[in-house]
Amino acid sequence: MSLKTTSLVSVICCVILASCASAPPSWMGNYREEYPSSDYIVQRGSGETVEFAKTNSLQAIAQYFQTTVNASMETQLKTMSSGNNYVEQRSTLTDVQVTSNIDLFGVEFSEPYFSKQENLWYILAYIHRESAWRQYSPRIENERTAFLALYNQSGGQPDIFTEYLYYNRAWQKGRDFLETLEFGRLLMDGIDTKYRDDRATVSSLPATLQHKAQQCSLRLSVQGDFEEIATSEIKKAFSSMGFTVSEKSGVYDLKVTVSNNLTKHSDLQAAYPVIDITVTNRDGKSVYSLQHKGERSVASNRNVAIRRGLKRTAEDAGEMILEDFREF
Repeated sequence: MSLKTTSLVSVICCVILASCASAPPSWMGNYREEYPSSDYIVQRGSGETVEFAKTNSLQAIAQYFQTTVNASMETQLKTMSSGNNYVEQRSTLTDVQVTSNIDLFGVEFSEPYFSKQENLWYILAYIHRESAWRQYSPRIENERTAFLALYNQSGGQPDIFTEYLYYNRAWQKGRDFLETLEFGRLLMDGIDTKYRDDRATVSSLPATLQHKAQQCSLRLSVQGDFEEIATSEIKKAFSSMGFTVSEKSGVYDLKVTVSNNLTKHSDLQAAYPVIDITVTNRDGKSVYSLQHKGERSVASNRNVAIRRGLKRTAEDAGEMILEDFREF
């Protein structure tokens, strides 16, 4: 073979190799044909670097889970709560939470592809449903076990108020279980049948809480309040959870004591508000208590100093009550 022929063959081979090297992978077309939705959850990402493309594809999967789970949970919780405000206490999922959930059951990536025409890298992020389900399903079982443990403890408490606390905590844990279950439903069809009874148990809790709260009416007594600032916030917090709060009668006593702890600095008045809250049963035994010390409030006028400091302190105390009942 002559030198010219050899050179020509080499050039042709280089052209063919270059053409093959630049040919886009099949998933650059309709990637859902190669990764059917029956077997995969898949999203394509692009970016100026491979890492940016990876991040974008992962965020697309996270957004898919976030949007779907949030929509389903919002519908479920509204249905369960039947108009009361348990749902309003729930925050939406964040991208960080969703991404961490996804990491638990494994995202895989295709080989990256660089498009010279667009000067962009492309990559697929995908989850194989069956293998992901094998990794993820134990988490559902763990959440179910934690929920049922709290639920089963709730009914045998020494008084109704403590039962309410336990049922409320079970409700919070039940929602965690439902959320975990929603992720599982996106991976594997038909899991509702297995957990139908557990879902029904969670669904019954808002009505149970409402009933228990109605049995725990609170007789309010207040000392040291200013312009009913603390009274208003404390009543609002307990009422939002379904308790009836009245100054005249109640099964339990709700006592609120306010201390403004005034001091004088030169021509300024300083208030150091403290709010003490206790709930006691008919035997005088405390079933709930909270003390909150507010930040110092300074003003040239005594009443202004008290009003400013007590307003912030009372608002914080109301939020702390709700948080206590969620985390009990």
